[in-house]
Amino acid sequence: MEGHQGKQSGPKKENYVDWKINTKDTEHLGFDPEKEKSWHGDFSFVVGADCQFGLIAQFEHPTEVTWDEEIELSTKLVSILNDLSPRPRFFVVCGDLTNEFPELSAEKTPGDIRAR
Repeated sequence: MEGHQGKQSGPKKENYVDWKINTKDTEHLGFDPEKEKSWHGDFSFVVGADCQFGLIAQFEHPTEVTWDEEIELSTKLVSILNDLSPRPRFFVVCGDLTNEFPELSAEKTPGDIRAR
């Protein structure tokens, strides 16, 4: 999806920052394979794990699952990483990216959701 735009459910919070992923045909548009195929010198990167969007809401208010708090925390993290000097070359997130989807009702089970 070219220029896929991330959206937050509900009203925007004061410290919420819109984000955009620049991709086309599963490739990042800002990535230059020729330029990036070799690297000389030091670099740093950041590994994150188990952001599990929806987990906080599941425990705090299980009947109304949202990603709002995780979006806020992730936005703060990206801001912190962007302010590092030197800036990390890349940031990778491993593990469980989501815990529960806001738009799915509590009655749905994983068996109700089919891979496409």
